[in-house]
Amino acid sequence: MQKGTYTVTSDESSYSVEVKNDQICIDGKEIQFDLLKLKPDSYHLIVDGRSVEVEVTRRDAVRKSYEFLIHGVRYPVQVSSELDLRIQKMGISSKSSAINHRVTAPMPGLLIDLTVKPGDMVDEGDKLLVLEAMKMENVIKAEGSGTVEKVHAEVGKSVELGQVLISFKKE
Repeated sequence: MQKGTYTVTSDESSYSVEVKNDQICIDGKEIQFDLLKLKPDSYHLIVDGRSVEVEVTRRDAVRKSYEFLIHGVRYPVQVSSELDLRIQKMGISSKSSAINHRVTAPMPGLLIDLTVKPGDMVDEGDKLLVLEAMKMENVIKAEGSGTVEKVHAEVGKSVELGQVLISFKKE
């Protein structure tokens, strides 16, 4: 996480997380931790002297939602920055049943899978592509329903942050 204050929500619980230069505070309490990456989506975490194995089972960087598997229990997590919370408080929603007219790369990476082509109809939540970044696979899904107009990237090619990957017909 980048420096800043975030709200992390999981199953009715909400925590304020502040990320500073070399420490993390949860609800104002500094947390002592050590993190070791075991596999691409598997980590060994020691928090306040307790050992925990954590697996990332779902990751949606665009929507800032994740799912972690800890001791056989799945924990869905939503991360919101201060800006996200201000936008939400004003009643402005970035989520809509209408699809954005473009899908852009949320980070630089390598396009490793593309599941749509021009003319395809997609619904909200449909898998569009898989982007590999920092040795992690990120599935990019449709934000709403629409028809693919053009695919602007190729499987096996690198993409840059903000690069248009797919455009949809304006309806």
